[in-house]
Amino acid sequence: MKYELDNGITVWGRPDDYLKLEDNNIVAFDHKTKSKAPENVHLSYQLQLDVYSFLLKKMGYDTTNKAYLAFYYPDECELHKGMPFNCTILEVKTDLSRVDKLVDKAYTVLEGDLPDSHENCEYCKWNQEIINF
Repeated sequence: MKYELDNGITVWGRPDDYLKLEDNNIVAFDHKTKSKAPENVHLSYQLQLDVYSFLLKKMGYDTTNKAYLAFYYPDECELHKGMPFNCTILEVKTDLSRVDKLVDKAYTVLEGDLPDSHENCEYCKWNQEIINF
């Protein structure tokens, strides 16, 4: 899915799957692997699901501010005797305003003046090498 905003920035993403809920809302469903049961939802996953909900809304789908994560992780087992896996599914509340704030910040940075270069900046050194090439 992708959506171009009025400021020219395109937001895009593709969840692993979609679910149609009993109330006919469509929500994102994403799969993750971990070494152990999840204790919380990492901020990067939260933003990812926020973007998916944002895109569903912008694309005109009936949706609600939630998404689902399925975490797959190994169970205790003996070496060389198979590896059973567990699955934990978490419902995650999404917030479309976080996407709006991120896009606004990105636009400000992209449209702003370039910062001054610095002799200790690795990117500045790399950029100068490209220019000299």
